[in-house]
Amino acid sequence: MVEKMPVDESDVVLRARGLIKDFGDLRAVDGVDLTIGWGEIYGFLGPNGAGKSTTVRMLIGLLQPTAGSVEILGYDVFGDPFLVKDRIGYMPQHFSLYNDLTVMENLRFYSGLYDMTDKSIGERIDEVLEMVELNNFREHITGNLSGGMKQKLALACALVHSPEFLILDEPTAGIDPLTRRRLWEYLYEIGSEGIAIMVTTHYLDEAEHCNRIGVIYRGKIVAEGTPSWIKEVCFTGNVLSIETDDWRRAFYTLKQLYPEGDIMLFGTDVHLVVDDIKEGEKKVREVMKEEGIRVNNIYPASPTLEDVFIQLQKDMEE
Repeated sequence: MVEKMPVDESDVVLRARGLIKDFGDLRAVDGVDLTIGWGEIYGFLGPNGAGKSTTVRMLIGLLQPTAGSVEILGYDVFGDPFLVKDRIGYMPQHFSLYNDLTVMENLRFYSGLYDMTDKSIGERIDEVLEMVELNNFREHITGNLSGGMKQKLALACALVHSPEFLILDEPTAGIDPLTRRRLWEYLYEIGSEGIAIMVTTHYLDEAEHCNRIGVIYRGKIVAEGTPSWIKEVCFTGNVLSIETDDWRRAFYTLKQLYPEGDIMLFGTDVHLVVDDIKEGEKKVREVMKEEGIRVNNIYPASPTLEDVFIQLQKDMEE
């Protein structure tokens, strides 16, 4: 069953309905509906191969859907592509930069793709370089930048024409935690200006930063809502957080005890989903004692998005 939180659709930037994409006999996207409003950060989650990137490519008009429609600010993405182009900023999953050009040359190249005056180009480049903290790297060759700095530059290139809708496909993949945090701070700043943002990611902790999230699995949206709503409505059972003196043995012992259960590691803590807290705790303590594993602490915990995601995936596979 698909769980979707009701949303106000009276004033939206993106509206997609019934998106389907077939590649031969393979249905990669199967009836996706999406709505994103002004200033909203929408997280699009799913495992590799779930249909995230294919959906994104249809949303921005790079891939013709087999069926369905996409509107951005009321314009049909496929019927009015030139009216839509200047309103979209897109940061693809893989680097879209020219490594042999400088930072400034990359920005000037991308700004030249849009209807901008020379004066507005110069002013806007100054603004985005200031925002992503690359002012001192204007003349640096892009290929010599670190991975994190390249991602900052790619974001600046996606923003240089002042789009009203920004799509970022796995923007923090493969970069260090500090740069990941800075990129999210940039997104908060951008969203506060009213720009609608869609972010695809497989980092579940990042999804907590989004106003709403949609979970796609095998081409279908299986859950959608705020992170708190998703955790409250889409999760069944109770989570026990278990701290022991040997988390590896504890984890594999519980996997044997609950071969079909939802068991996850969070650092050195084990999360176990049980129907009844008291019975679950009693059972865990008994088996840990039998195995000679000391339990330092065991307590009810709120489900994380990872708990929900794993349970949703398991439910869809059954």
